[in-house]
Amino acid sequence: MVYYSALHWAKKAEKSAQECENIKSTMINVYKFKGSVATFSALPTNASVGDVYNVSDTGMNYGWTGAEWDALGEKLDIDEALSKRIKAVNALPDNIEEGVWYGILE
Repeated sequence: MVYYSALHWAKKAEKSAQECENIKSTMINVYKFKGSVATFSALPTNASVGDVYNVSDTGMNYGWTGAEWDALGEKLDIDEALSKRIKAVNALPDNIEEGVWYGILE
């Protein structure tokens, strides 16, 4: 269980849908997804900085730094993650108070 203060959630609730879209757009433009390969050893040797590939056998994503493949983590569905946060904020009571902590099961 993760705990957040009421003030934290109130501030989160103030973020507009446009701000969330801006965050998503920024994250998407940092890397260039090029596709999937079966294994780490199948990653191309002629990549450009920012190219990202999914390695199917592990589910890990790798980005080319210009010198090596850097593990970026597993696939993340941004829309799903944002949806979970919005549902959590919407589930909070209307009369939240500063200093009160609410547990959110994730």
